[in-house]
Amino acid sequence: MGSEARWERLARLISLLSYPAIAGPIGLAYMGLLLRTAPTDIAKWLGLCIGSMAVPLVLVVVRRVRSGHISDFDVSLRAQRKEIYLWGLALNLLTITLVYALDGPLFILAALLSGLVAGLLGILVNRYIKVSVHTGVSAMVATGLLLVSGPSAWPTLPMVGAVAWARYRVRRHTAAEIAGGLALGAVATTLTFKMVGLP
Repeated sequence: MGSEARWERLARLISLLSYPAIAGPIGLAYMGLLLRTAPTDIAKWLGLCIGSMAVPLVLVVVRRVRSGHISDFDVSLRAQRKEIYLWGLALNLLTITLVYALDGPLFILAALLSGLVAGLLGILVNRYIKVSVHTGVSAMVATGLLLVSGPSAWPTLPMVGAVAWARYRVRRHTAAEIAGGLALGAVATTLTFKMVGLP
């Protein structure tokens, strides 16, 4: 295998691992540990979030791809993204309602609200540019961790860079689309965390 093929394979692996439905819960689990949340509580609340939001959204994408209404699992065509944004917003609102009603941890609510704000901004800018959701979620995770734990979260920044590189390398996004995703994720998380009082 040549060096180009190896780089391509690495980029595809990073893209898979940074899929929002995977990267988001991993980031939340790490945040919970940094905030000294009991592992059993982290597992309980992440299970709720995954079951009410991540899994249903992935199933919607799979079904739409199989029916031919969406081109691929990355929803690469900008015109096809509005539907997925709307599904994501609806499932996010459902999950926020459940976590709030069940008196869930503030960091989970803050993260969900960040996703809601990012989704609303994303659907607005989608009229003009197809921002990278992969890099947006990685920026949200890194920003949230930096806000709650400070310097100890700096090692997450190379992760954001790796995701940005991977999405460009596999030709899913332009540099502008990646920068848009990064900015959207960082801004939404900073605003939301400050609004709810985290840290």
